[in-house]
Amino acid sequence: MALCLINSLIARHGFVPYDQLVRYKWWYRHGYMSSTGLCFDIGSATTQSIQEFERRQIIFANEKNILFEHLDYLSDHQLLNEFNVYCSQEGVAGNGALMRLAPVPLFFHRNPKLAVQYSGISGQITHGDQKAYDSCRYFGALIVATLQGETKDNLLSNRFYDNHKDWFNDEPLHPDVQQVVEGSFKRDGGYEDGIRGKGYIVSALEAALWAFWSDEDLFEKGALAAVNLGDDTDTTAAIYGGLAGAYYGYKNLPQKWVDSVYAKTFIICLCKWMTYEAEKLSDGSIQPEPHFSRQSSIDRRDSEAHSMVERTISEENSVTTHSFPPIIISTPAIVPSIQRTAIDPKGKLGLLYDAYRDRLIVQSDIIVKDQHLYVLANTMKCFVRKGNSHENLNLLQIIDITNELRLSVELNISPGLGIAKTINYTSSIDSYTRFLYYNYLDREESLPGNANDISRSILSPMPKTQATHVVIGVNWGIEVLAILQLSPDDASKIDNVLNQIRENLTNNNTNLDMTLDEKRILNRINHTAIYSNIYELTQITNVLDLCYKIVDVRANRTRHSPLTYTLCPIRFLYPEYSEKDVTYIALEPQIIEKIEMHLLSLYCQFKILKKLLEHKSFHSSDEYLRQQFLDAQNQFSKLEKIYTKEMKKYQDCIIDVRKGKVSSNAIIRELTDNHQNGLKEAINNVITRLNNLKEKGRSFHDRKVTPNEHHSYNDRHDTKIEYQSTKEKRNGNFKYPLDTSEKKFDRNSSSFVERDTYHESVLPYTDRPLKSHSTDKLLLDDGIGTVHVSHSKSSWSPRTYPKFSSLMPTGETINILLLGEIGVGKSTFINAFANYYSFDTLDSAQFHEPVVAISSSFVMTTRDLSVPPIRVRLGMTDCNEIHNNYDHSTTQECKSYLFHMHDGAKIRFIDTPGLGDIHGQTQDHLQIQNILSFINNLSHLNAVCFLLKPNFSRFSVYESCFQRLFTFFGEDICKNTIFCFTHSFSMRFDSTDGIRLFESQLKSISNHGIRMKKENTFNFDSESFRYLAALHHSIEFDDTSMYHVKSSWSKSKIEALRFLRYIKTQLIPFQIHAKCQSIEHALLEIQCMIHPMLETMRNMLRNHLLETIYSPSASIELCPKAISPNVALCLSCPSHSDQFGKFWIRLNKQHKLDKNQCYSC
Repeated sequence: MALCLINSLIARHGFVPYDQLVRYKWWYRHGYMSSTGLCFDIGSATTQSIQEFERRQIIFANEKNILFEHLDYLSDHQLLNEFNVYCSQEGVAGNGALMRLAPVPLFFHRNPKLAVQYSGISGQITHGDQKAYDSCRYFGALIVATLQGETKDNLLSNRFYDNHKDWFNDEPLHPDVQQVVEGSFKRDGGYEDGIRGKGYIVSALEAALWAFWSDEDLFEKGALAAVNLGDDTDTTAAIYGGLAGAYYGYKNLPQKWVDSVYAKTFIICLCKWMTYEAEKLSDGSIQPEPHFSRQSSIDRRDSEAHSMVERTISEENSVTTHSFPPIIISTPAIVPSIQRTAIDPKGKLGLLYDAYRDRLIVQSDIIVKDQHLYVLANTMKCFVRKGNSHENLNLLQIIDITNELRLSVELNISPGLGIAKTINYTSSIDSYTRFLYYNYLDREESLPGNANDISRSILSPMPKTQATHVVIGVNWGIEVLAILQLSPDDASKIDNVLNQIRENLTNNNTNLDMTLDEKRILNRINHTAIYSNIYELTQITNVLDLCYKIVDVRANRTRHSPLTYTLCPIRFLYPEYSEKDVTYIALEPQIIEKIEMHLLSLYCQFKILKKLLEHKSFHSSDEYLRQQFLDAQNQFSKLEKIYTKEMKKYQDCIIDVRKGKVSSNAIIRELTDNHQNGLKEAINNVITRLNNLKEKGRSFHDRKVTPNEHHSYNDRHDTKIEYQSTKEKRNGNFKYPLDTSEKKFDRNSSSFVERDTYHESVLPYTDRPLKSHSTDKLLLDDGIGTVHVSHSKSSWSPRTYPKFSSLMPTGETINILLLGEIGVGKSTFINAFANYYSFDTLDSAQFHEPVVAISSSFVMTTRDLSVPPIRVRLGMTDCNEIHNNYDHSTTQECKSYLFHMHDGAKIRFIDTPGLGDIHGQTQDHLQIQNILSFINNLSHLNAVCFLLKPNFSRFSVYESCFQRLFTFFGEDICKNTIFCFTHSFSMRFDSTDGIRLFESQLKSISNHGIRMKKENTFNFDSESFRYLAALHHSIEFDDTSMYHVKSSWSKSKIEALRFLRYIKTQLIPFQIHAKCQSIEHALLEIQCMIHPMLETMRNMLRNHLLETIYSPSASIELCPKAISPNVALCLSCPSHSDQFGKFWIRLNKQHKLDKNQCYSC
């Protein structure tokens, strides 16, 4: 876009916004000035503005009776002044306006007022918000000041605006921009201090200035710093480069970069030419345009009749005046045209055509006169081609169907008729497949060659339709494709005969002259499928009869059918045709190729899947195989609906591109969308599943399998199924065991028994018959359940981790205690964390079942008030998670969840019951006591994380918790305290306000040294996990909701990375048992020792009695067994005794307690 701007300044000898928009449009539509020849990475704001510009051009052309094709070359000043170039609107504040801006202040730097004013206008024509206008003015002023020799300190001074107020015509800057001017970018920590290279123009400006401020006078260092901020990296670096390049100069740029610039000679030429034009312009007395205030620009752009185009040279006062004569408009002699393969045989001259959907619009009253007929001699094409099992053949390309039509058929925008029915061929293609293609062009019918004559030739009235073109030419002849499947034994012989047939057809031989043996060979072809533009040829079932029929039809022209249609844009023949969508824009061949590559891959996968579902081995008498097959069928039905929905989205997108409503880059974005990759992976997983089932089906049919053998077979299979789950090689798996409270863990070791349970994102099924086939349920028992989740596509891969030094020993588990009031979302936080880690984006997560570590239940609503609230449930019923009791904590007891990260680290989250329920402080005291008892089993704590609601109001709940923690662990625990706000994005929460409010409350316990700072405070929003769960329950949301959810997911994932990095690098693990932390800690330790000591004493007494009464060989040995913290001996229930050897022992009953009440009694 910067090159477009330079070209406009040079070609128009100054500042003409209309011409700038024209060149932006050329880039958008045709890749003008693009290094790739295509428009790529265009922002939504620029796209919408260019589309609005095109819409206004169409209206303007109709009003002024100018051909639309000539409007791009408009130079008449009166007409330019009447055209409203402000094509954006208030609220559009993307960074694209700054990215391209540098040429304007470079061109006009000798006149600062003009340079600043034009900088604002240049941004405003595509980004209408005041913040965009003022950001461009400020940035333009910085470049002008640079070229006038000001120092870096002056450029970055907090008083820059005040020192150059006259350049801005005393117009104040927007407060957000003024904040940047006053130094908001001067942050030593950069990214860590909140500098972000976002798409928002103020953030981008701030990020670029931060890079310039901190680059230590090295362009390379600053450019790399801008890029390494992440987010919209190229734009941030481009903005930095505009200012830094002007400041350091061309000769101080890194030579290795300069040498690598694409089209360097061309760009240098443009820059020299721009310098020449600018100097030439400065020779005259340039007078700035009249005062142009912000309000006047808004007022004027709202009126089509009073639009304004700023011009570089005042027509009255300029010494050097450049006049531009108006363009002479005339009708071209030859009308433009496009070609389409005639898949619908009903076409004829004068018929209308809808090129958006590639369909004929059939009219019964078409009358055409003065048509021309040309008979063409010996125009034919015939070939034989071999198939290849390793090649994804596009059969429509083999028969050379025109690009746009081929895409329409593949997407089912246009029905597959005639020769295009080839797309319905479903049999496999291998090295024994042959394609025999024949195309014979006999004659051409056409209308006269210019628009006026064509219009006079069509006598029918013009109806109001969706037509874009008129058929002005029809080619007639024969086209046929025969797909033959040969027998391996006869392949070479059949190939010889097929080559003979090809020669005869090519030479127009009417006598095929085949021997009896050759005819017999052809009859041994296993399968023949024939497609043609002539219906009678498609009814033939063997290739020999086809050859004779072709010779027969070729001799009779009345049996020929259309081969191709020549189409003329309707507006050339009917200028009065004023439908809004009459403009037709063809897709670039490269774009079509990319779309087809994706579609062919997806289509082939679906074809394979359908064939597998028809496999006879699945019709088994084995109940397990039948159930697995039914599950696969159900999954296929869901995928088919998603596939259909995706294809519909593609159809709409293609039509909108052809209508000029969106850029072709929108399709590329859809192709690279993780939705598509997730769909492919999901289909592939089902294929893998069915292939495994097919192999099992064979083994089950080969021999009779007993139930025990069945399970044994599955167990053996599970050990290797992990490597069969996907085609790509996995880097590894992470797993998070769920430490159930029924199992105490040793402080010095992690000797847990782990049971494997596969998650859907690695495998869409588990081969072992489980308790539930639902992938949103994790199978737990009293041991540690392990879930494997693929992260091969995750952005959390090892290479994305920044290098930092950890303060904790290598291989040690990171223990994070979660505390908070009821309803704050501790359990949901853990579930969300698991999904952030498992999936790169929300789109990729939608094609897999959500990872559910803790059972969840919540109510979802949509914007449609007619739809009642829907309750969404995830996970197995868990007695530790009691939902629908809003006055009590959902989580009943402490439970820990262990994550095995791919970098070797292990992270344990300890989920705890919520505080502040209806029972008040007494219950909180008991809950905190239970929490302390639970974590006392750990060797250390890395972080005590307090989860807060953005609108928290009950500080007393946290105050009592702080007091108990400090009383138990001592004041050193405050160094490991961190804070997390939940639901912060969905509620548009400003963490700065939250920190300030919470800090004021913390003063009451400030003697403990706990502080809430930006570094130890994190913002999360688990709403995206809830939406993900809702999507898997078929709840649909509008585009606005989904946009916010995706944004929430992305932000939360970034914050999760900062969360882990902070704990690893900034917090020293708090050693719980390094010393006795407090009297209360010592008391708990003693209490834990009392019962074992008393039991030991009692047993010593028993053994003394045994030795005295019986013999020294008799004794009782104690075997301690870990129990749940909430289990005790029940004295209310009757006990019983059992005899062991010569004596009886009374067995005590262990009952689970809740709030000191026995569950069993």
